[in-house]
Amino acid sequence: MSASLVSRSAVEPINLQQAKDYLRLETDDEDALVTRLITSCRLELEKWLKVAFVTQAWRVLVDVFDTPVYAPIMPVTAVVVTAIDSEGAYTDVIDAADYSVDRNTGRVRPKTVIRGADDFDGVQIDFTSTVTALDDDLKTALLELVAYRYQNRGNIEASAIPATVKAMVQHLRHVSV
Repeated sequence: MSASLVSRSAVEPINLQQAKDYLRLETDDEDALVTRLITSCRLELEKWLKVAFVTQAWRVLVDVFDTPVYAPIMPVTAVVVTAIDSEGAYTDVIDAADYSVDRNTGRVRPKTVIRGADDFDGVQIDFTSTVTALDDDLKTALLELVAYRYQNRGNIEASAIPATVKAMVQHLRHVSV
């Protein structure tokens, strides 16, 4: 079982000018670098927190849906479970009455075993995380991480998320059990 990102919003939660202001940059010389840092730092924090900063869709594929499956990222705003054939084509959307969704934990639990049969070979679980506004703590932590990465470019020893950033958002981290 592995999760794959299907789509995500093209809009970042902070823009280039906000990052440049935080970094106290007055020229446009490093705009491309700062723009890439915004995206890479957002992805890094999303992975560590398991919290979406932008709207995105994820897909999990399983051969047999007989145990709970957890969303790779929170918040979970929609779940669709679909039977698929060996080529990955949709064959049938599984009735929502056959599984339960706990939006607080991102857990999708089958009420009965759903396994491939003559008409399908596996189960695809699509999770959607819709983000309409981002908490100010997350924006500040993202700006701080961008600043840290900007100041420590090329320093392999500084590759971990700094403790100051973790302290800002630790309370928002989702840990699967």
